[in-house]
This record gives sequence, structure tokens and C-alpha cells, in this order.
Amino acid sequence: LSLEVAVQTALQRHPALEIADCEILASEGRRVQAGLRPNPEASIAVEDFAGTGLRNGADVAQTTLQVSQLIELGRKREKRVALATSEQELANWELESRRLSIITDTRLSFIEVLVAQARLALALDLSKLSKSLLRGVAAKVKAGKVSPIEEARAVVDVDRTEIAVAGARS
Repeated sequence: LSLEVAVQTALQRHPALEIADCEILASEGRRVQAGLRPNPEASIAVEDFAGTGLRNGADVAQTTLQVSQLIELGRKREKRVALATSEQELANWELESRRLSIITDTRLSFIEVLVAQARLALALDLSKLSKSLLRGVAAKVKAGKVSPIEEARAVVDVDRTEIAVAGARS
């Protein structure tokens, strides 16, 4: 896995970028909506429906139909569009910020993996060396050239390097 492939994969699959894309689409819709005139409103009112006495029944009911249209003054629509455009630009910047953050996090994680791999390689080499040293010390102890305490120390060193290898692997 190369750094470039890791970054491209993170950019293609990160859910935060999908969310930011959806936010951009929503802000575009809000900008379009902000540029439209308010919808006209219609209402109907029925009075004296089912009254009493001479005013009994639906024939005497009074029906009022009302249609109204809000007329905006003071360049309100232009201000709404300007606000929505600013919010859309902010969403674009938020996407770019998230993208750069993901690139940075991916690169840092990639470097951490490389460091961990190097530590593991060093721990494995040290483990091989300590085992080789133990074999040499064991041979000298068998020949009577060194004290058995040296062999015990070499065994402790081998155990330490095995622990280091296990830690590096994890």
C-alpha cells in the first residue's frame, strides 16, 4: 500500500466527505429557494353554516374566498439569496477543510504504520541476535569458560526481546 493509494482510498470512502457533499447539495437547494417569490396563499371561510331559525341550512351560508400575495420590499429576496450563497460557499469551504483534514490524518497514520513496521523489523533482528548470543553463551558455559549466571542473563535478554517483538507486533 503506497501513501498515494491510501490517501485516494480515504478520500473516496470517508463518510464525512459524503455528508459534506450532501450539505453542499442542500445549500444549493436553499439558494435556489431563496431566489423565488413567496407562494400566494388561498383561504376559504364559511359563515352561518347550519345556523338556527331563518338562517338554517347550507343555502344561507356565506362563503368567502381570499387570495393573497406577499409583496416583499427592501430587497429582502436579494438579501436571502446573498445569505444562501454565503452559506453555500461556507459548505464548500467546510468540504475542503474536511478533505484536507482527512489527507493529513491519513498521512500521519501511514507514517505511524511505517514506524511500527520498522520497530518490528528491529525487534525481530534484536531477537535473532539475542538468541544467537544465548547459543554462544550456552556453549561457553558447557565448556566451562563462563559462569552459568551469564547464561541466565542471556535467557533474560532473549525473553525481553520476545516481549519487545510481541509489543511491536501489536
